[in-house]
Amino acid sequence: MELIAPDVYQPRLKLLFKNYKKHILNLLPYATVEHIGSSAISNAYSKGDLDILISVSSQNFEVSIEKLKTLNFIEQQNTLRTHQLYMLVSEKKNEDVAFQVVTDDSPYLCFLTFRNILNTHQHLVRDYNQLKIACIHLPEDKYREIKSRFIEDVLHQYDVDD
Repeated sequence: MELIAPDVYQPRLKLLFKNYKKHILNLLPYATVEHIGSSAISNAYSKGDLDILISVSSQNFEVSIEKLKTLNFIEQQNTLRTHQLYMLVSEKKNEDVAFQVVTDDSPYLCFLTFRNILNTHQHLVRDYNQLKIACIHLPEDKYREIKSRFIEDVLHQYDVDD
């Protein structure tokens, strides 16, 4: 895993997010579209990927996923999938972009909560960056496990249900 400094990747991904948000809202005017993940956290190191949370009602969940696929996105393989969470990834070879489609009543709105907590508490961003740097040599699944534990700890520390 290669990590990129925030000043190198964040300006580009913020513009890319704005562009995707416009396209998503054209397809799904009823959706809430949020920039999440490390690229949405000030001063966070990242792999340079863009994560977008798309929140819709339970009634619009399935149809929204099908509409989002028309933006050249496909189902993310080997990841959690529920009636409240569905992940899509870009088919474009030169873009590392993922959509986390969730329902409005989903516990997976914690992606937003985590982003907001870290943007408010820069000492947690420093801890998050240190964790990522310490995991550079690890396999992806082990890194994700350690990162998930950190996220859960932060959410619990700030009394947020996950």
